Amino acid sequence: MRSQDLKHKIMEMGLPQSRIHTLYNGIDKSLFYPLDKHIARESCAIDANRKVILFIGNLKVSKGCNLLLDAYLLLAKVDAGVDLFYIGVGDQLSELKRTVTEEALEKRVHFLGAISHDLLLNWINSSDVLVLPSMNEGVPNVILEAQSCGTPVVATNVGGIPEIVSNETGILIEYGNAEKLYQALNEALCKNWDRGKISNNINILSWQQNSSKLLNIIKTAIVE
Repeated sequence: MRSQDLKHKIMEMGLPQSRIHTLYNGIDKSLFYPLDKHIARESCAIDANRKVILFIGNLKVSKGCNLLLDAYLLLAKVDAGVDLFYIGVGDQLSELKRTVTEEALEKRVHFLGAISHDLLLNWINSSDVLVLPSMNEGVPNVILEAQSCGTPVVATNVGGIPEIVSNETGILIEYGNAEKLYQALNEALCKNWDRGKISNNINILSWQQNSSKLLNIIKTAIVE
């Protein structure tokens, strides 16, 4: 199973606990690792003096992209130095753009569309916080990738997310409250995060570690 949350759901269906193993997704540390923020921002043409919030995912309601914009509108009223970047496509794109135009925030909210996986490294390292305010999730790769780069996250307390986000690596909130999300974003932007520690915390989920764990699970199953 990809998370303890999913494991418990399977157990409720009657499968014995001894037959269920939790194995989180692995991270390729050769693709996602800490970079100097100034160098990363130069590659993305981002002003070094701006604060940056990043969303990566499908632009649909269940991913919380609209909720994030509502929270950002609250933040923008008290902090003119914050930009919001969306990476992804989806059916909410036109609605998001309409709201941004109505609020005259075209220079502060940016829609980058789909970006190839190998280019995400610079965008994640350019960001002060990655946000995923989803309605439901398993264990999102994007959160693991952000942490591997040393970037803190703000995410919802759903699915397997609480299993991979601690007070040292991010902030968890309940889904659906723009005011709470705004407060969490403001807190995350003001906090002095230990980005090296965030990145090191994810080392146990490297592809090498995960492949070894999977091999041991298979060997045990064969013996049994």
